[in-house]
Amino acid sequence: MFSFSYVFALANFMSSMVTCTLFEQQRLFSSIDVTSKPSIPGGSTFEYCSESDPENDIFIIEKIKWDPNPPTISREQKLLVFGTFSQRIPSSANGTGTVYIPEWHNPESPASNYTETSPFCTWPNFVYQTDEARGLHKVCDGAVGANFSAPEAGSAILVSEDILFWPLPEGEYGLKLDMLMLKDEEGEGGERIFCFEGKVDLSY
Repeated sequence: MFSFSYVFALANFMSSMVTCTLFEQQRLFSSIDVTSKPSIPGGSTFEYCSESDPENDIFIIEKIKWDPNPPTISREQKLLVFGTFSQRIPSSANGTGTVYIPEWHNPESPASNYTETSPFCTWPNFVYQTDEARGLHKVCDGAVGANFSAPEAGSAILVSEDILFWPLPEGEYGLKLDMLMLKDEEGEGGERIFCFEGKVDLSY
């Protein structure tokens, strides 16, 4: 059967910006195969999700840089998301990441989707912002589980870096990352912070 250890290993990087707290099997991607969505500047393969309204999302993505592009198994990877928050992001906000796992050339290991959900500020690495008093500073440090302060309105850089060293199968992987504000007790809220998705060919 499909080894969940490989899924956890892959999701630790491919989900890029959410720490794994919940995995559940999902239907195979459908929206990720749609080619009519606008691309995001920066040279990556990511596009806005069909659910996203780029002009009205809370975090307006300006560009995404992925180095190396495409990522290579066994090499260090760095993902940089540049943009601007239109309002403060409380620690109660969360995100859902979905990773599409290709077939492993094994009839007992079919292609699958797995989803994970985690608070916004438990990202594997860093969120940077700048102000006159502190200059460039960390807002969230997911590497140590620290939430120094909530991201404020203004420009920011979201950083994820890791070494993709697991024995993963070569092939086309899909990633969808959807960040939302939490709803209150009356069901109000739930605004989208951002959502992007894309495909990447992993190889050695």
